[in-house]
Amino acid sequence: MTKPTVCLMLLAALVTSALVPAQCSLHYTNNAPLAASDGTVAAVFEWDSDGPGTATPILVFGGAFSRIGHIAANNVATFDPVTGVWSPMGAGIPGSPNYPAVFDFTVYQGNLIACGAFSGGFSGIAEWNGSSWLPFNGGVSSGGAPGVGQAIVVAPNGDLVIGGVFDNAGGVPVNNIARWTPTGWAAMGNGLPGSVLGLTIDINGDVVACGNFGAAVRRWNGATWVSVGAAGSPVESVATLPNGAATLVMAAGGHVFAYGAGAWTQLGTIAGVKKIVTMASGLVAMGTFPGGGMAQWSGVAWTPLNTPDDATTAVVQSQAMGTMVAIGSHYGLSSAYDTIRVLRGTWDPLIDGGTNGAIHDMVTLPNGDAVAVGDFTVIGGVDARFVARYDGTAWHALGAGLNGAALTAVVLSSGDLVVGGAFSKAGGALANHIARWDGSAWSTYGSGFNGYVYALARSHTTVYDFLIGGDFTTANGFSAPYFAFASGTAIGGVGLNSVNGIVRAILPLANNTALVGGDFTGAGASVASHVAQFSGSAFYGLGSGINGSVYDLALLNNGDVVAGGLFTVAGGVAADKVARWNGSSWSAMGSGSSPSGIPGAGWVQDLHVLPGGDLLAGGLFASAGGAAGSANVARWNGLAWSALATNGSVEEPHLPYMAAPIAIAPLANGRHLLGGGFAGVSGAVAGYMTEIESTCPAASITYAAGCQSSGGANLLRSVTLPWENTDWVTEASGLPFGASVFACIDMIVGGPVDLASAFPGSGTAGCNFYVGASIVLPFFPVYETVRSSLRVNPTPSLVGVSFYEQMLVWDFAGPLTATNVLQVTGGVF
Repeated sequence: MTKPTVCLMLLAALVTSALVPAQCSLHYTNNAPLAASDGTVAAVFEWDSDGPGTATPILVFGGAFSRIGHIAANNVATFDPVTGVWSPMGAGIPGSPNYPAVFDFTVYQGNLIACGAFSGGFSGIAEWNGSSWLPFNGGVSSGGAPGVGQAIVVAPNGDLVIGGVFDNAGGVPVNNIARWTPTGWAAMGNGLPGSVLGLTIDINGDVVACGNFGAAVRRWNGATWVSVGAAGSPVESVATLPNGAATLVMAAGGHVFAYGAGAWTQLGTIAGVKKIVTMASGLVAMGTFPGGGMAQWSGVAWTPLNTPDDATTAVVQSQAMGTMVAIGSHYGLSSAYDTIRVLRGTWDPLIDGGTNGAIHDMVTLPNGDAVAVGDFTVIGGVDARFVARYDGTAWHALGAGLNGAALTAVVLSSGDLVVGGAFSKAGGALANHIARWDGSAWSTYGSGFNGYVYALARSHTTVYDFLIGGDFTTANGFSAPYFAFASGTAIGGVGLNSVNGIVRAILPLANNTALVGGDFTGAGASVASHVAQFSGSAFYGLGSGINGSVYDLALLNNGDVVAGGLFTVAGGVAADKVARWNGSSWSAMGSGSSPSGIPGAGWVQDLHVLPGGDLLAGGLFASAGGAAGSANVARWNGLAWSALATNGSVEEPHLPYMAAPIAIAPLANGRHLLGGGFAGVSGAVAGYMTEIESTCPAASITYAAGCQSSGGANLLRSVTLPWENTDWVTEASGLPFGASVFACIDMIVGGPVDLASAFPGSGTAGCNFYVGASIVLPFFPVYETVRSSLRVNPTPSLVGVSFYEQMLVWDFAGPLTATNVLQVTGGVF
């Protein structure tokens, strides 16, 4: 395949006026709502704010989050099922750093009451007055500190009962449970000798409590606590059945038990139950068991409700929506991320937004679609487990996906996708930490690896298809400490010549070698401090190395290599979190008040070279080089750090992830998709992804149609866009076998010229040619395809200017034809 490079300065001479880069900038745009929240949702409650009035009941969500759905909210928010509008509830409720903030809700005298682990003057219980949350009558405390309210109910006599972990209620000594009466706070006998986890009102109107204490289900008879059977400790949840021989049920030891005839009897064989609730449709159990952690009791057996999640933590029967609304969780590498689902025949995400977990990596397929991998199970309103494809309009699952987080991805020369990570299955089949997607099905590489795969990279050699790094010691059962390679369907390692610690980054180089970075300190018998060079069969150190973990490596346009990670020195030079290797020595990348780079706490997790050659660094850090707006994502222009975009900065999650990955993929519309571990952009919700748009975008559209040849449709498309200081690549496909092809590029279109008129006896009638011939490039198709590459130099006069390309196709099996015409516009990123 021929790939000539022609300087587009030939075109610049034709330009009379244009924009200049100084007028151009990047903006974050189209921030995606979260598919649930940026933290834990512990409770959902339907509340009719005006009782018998005309207002529609709304859903109230509580937990430990700062963003949910489309909005920023402090641990509590509402959703209107009629309008679909999310709303914060005033300033919210400040949470304790040690617990989820809101555990439970109830309504007392028409007002919404929340209990939980609060701070900021709130002590375990708070009341909504219609515009703000207020402390409730002194609240509950423990040892003088705010107490924790874990369950709350209203008794038939009107008393408000709260249980949890506390020894005082509004100045009254109590023991983990208390009631608010018309005359104030009151103890309930001697209280309970351990934390209260659940409350219910039985069919007799008595308060029943369960928790972490002996005889762990007890009934309050108005004067004292009485054990309900011989329930073992702890009991995590208790509920009341409306009728039948059994009056109470409990969740204990992961099983469900019913109380009747003075004894507890196990209800079915379900295991992994954490919580039970009684609904109009019957008894529902939630937890971590098959069927998405949610099942309903039929009276004879448990029927799975089959949510697509790993677990269910809360559910409500919504009268306003006429169906169930549930909180589903999946368990990531360090945290659980939640999804809000509504049952409409199937369990659908309530929010058609971003993801419910971090994005670790993104790659672009040959057809221009982007693929995201990460720690999510829902993306863009679609159930897609840990890997998904974006066609520029919608997200699509890749079969049944994976059963665990995907951390890295690479596209092979064949166009197949390979992903690596923490999973053990792909498409339902065993695939230990590595799997391959061919566009329709998943396949595996033998028995895979015995540990996580953190890095994948295409090899520049003909010996290996791609290189693999991670926290493993075997590949397909053979020794492969931390580094491996793949050829075809086989994977293997370099044995004792490998590095001695985790490989987190791989950078293939053009000279048939590669650089690797990670947590290692040696390679074979050599010292290799966190960065090493792979020769194709062995590793060697790179200078005196780096004094801390290297998480990513990138190759700049000038050939320099950049390392990012958690370190302060590279090659003996002070270099905070980022450093540059010029082939012989390391140097810092910093300016202004921070000459060493990215100072302070945090780290650099990901590096990407942007269109035009600037470097994107992402991770967890307060700023880069002291530049405003550069928190967590920063741009290096060769001299200084700056914010990536002018209209904000990305923000770390409410519950910090173990890493803050940043991934970027170009889209056909000229925008770039940015994904990572962030949940907001400058205070606005961004569901772990956002788009970046240039105010001077590169673009490509079809200006005029082409015509058929004996090979097919003669389709011309832009593989990449004409960004300044990049290669603009176009591809023509469906060409005749053995044809001669001429690519014509010009600033001017004319005609149209009918090929039959211009070339009597050889041109196709009705097939038009439009483009002049300032640049003419000859090609011979390979596999009926031609790919053209033109260098767009950093020339201000090209920005915002349109030019055109069309290919003439000399078909030896038929008449002369032409491709469609592309109109492209030069841009700056």
